[in-house]
Amino acid sequence: MSEKFTGLILAAPRKQGENPLSMIEDVSHKCLVKANGVTMLERVIQSLLGADNVKRVLISIDDAAVIDRIPALASLRREGRIEAVQSQDNLYASIAHVAEKCGDIFPLFVTTADNALQTPQIVDHFLETLSAAKAEVAFGMTPISVIETAYPETVSTPMQVHALRDGGYTTCNLYALTNDRALRAAEVMRGGGQFRKRNWRILKAFGLFNLIGYRYKLYSLQGLARAASRRFKLNVVAVSMPFADAGVDADKESSFNFVDQALKKRESAGGAVG
Repeated sequence: MSEKFTGLILAAPRKQGENPLSMIEDVSHKCLVKANGVTMLERVIQSLLGADNVKRVLISIDDAAVIDRIPALASLRREGRIEAVQSQDNLYASIAHVAEKCGDIFPLFVTTADNALQTPQIVDHFLETLSAAKAEVAFGMTPISVIETAYPETVSTPMQVHALRDGGYTTCNLYALTNDRALRAAEVMRGGGQFRKRNWRILKAFGLFNLIGYRYKLYSLQGLARAASRRFKLNVVAVSMPFADAGVDADKESSFNFVDQALKKRESAGGAVG
């Protein structure tokens, strides 16, 4: 892959109030909670710094001082290896603000600060796949079967599942916008995402026909991407991720506990990707 990506980590807390996860260690941001001894924010930053296809790392956060509270990250910021950017009122506004204030950021890779299981291999696989497909917009999804094979205990663990014609998938918080035209697709995040929990957001973002198609499992994963391509008049690609770890984030205490245990197993075994 010839062109490397700018990596953007969304690390600001949601506006709906304090996340219960931050109360585990009484910290201001859930990304500061330590998973197997290392803050989730540090882990995600290192996954981008270690990726072959990322050239620059930006962190969208409401207060840059949060980063500087972690000595290792304060050092990276002084060295210019990571940069803090002021977050905005919603995910779309934060991405648009980065595009306005940070110079030439495209192609842009977007992830979140609670993706504590993310690795450089996951990032590179996602970016190489979407680049080969010449995507303008891309999003990652992991088949539930991949997660259940790697982590059989998740069979009894509630997960956000998108039921599609070719099986169940979970989102990965892996996104890419490869040019400024693609910003229009990012507007679907203006309301905060979480489409499975709120069908009206699918209606508003993708239209009635696509809501019906999603609701009644008329779309396969790639069919969903083609429907999004038609909606936005862009080449939208869905990347099916073969890594179980790509599809698990630490959004609440139960999922954090799962992530924490998964990291302990991984790192005691020498760092293999699940």
